[in-house]
Amino acid sequence: MMNVFPGMPPYTTTDGSATIRQGKDCIPYTGSLRRKMMDTSTQMDFTDEIIHEDWQSLFSHSAMKRVREIMSRERVDESLLTLSDEDLLRSIGALKENFLTKGALLLVGKPEAILKYIPQYKWSFRKMISDTD
Repeated sequence: MMNVFPGMPPYTTTDGSATIRQGKDCIPYTGSLRRKMMDTSTQMDFTDEIIHEDWQSLFSHSAMKRVREIMSRERVDESLLTLSDEDLLRSIGALKENFLTKGALLLVGKPEAILKYIPQYKWSFRKMISDTD
């Protein structure tokens, strides 16, 4: 007997072996099945979807300022910090064909734009007490 919970397969046993459901059976998750699933799952990247609206109308300057503050604190390459907002977004793949991706919208979008295009989003903040806790 196996309980199958919602989510992304494959499901693994306590010993680490993986199976995948086909009909009523759970079959071994082989290399060819893994390859097939990876090909399918990479084509369904929600964050890579483009929002066909003027990106500047969706863009929050204060959110971008916060992203830059985090980048600076994390000591990213100085050349990234000197890029314009548009060039920085393009360099990280957040701006494609002059449109924001949904992933970019979550990072630098106005709250009302996020609510419009990703109404199911949920934001939470968790801070580590230490490096291990």
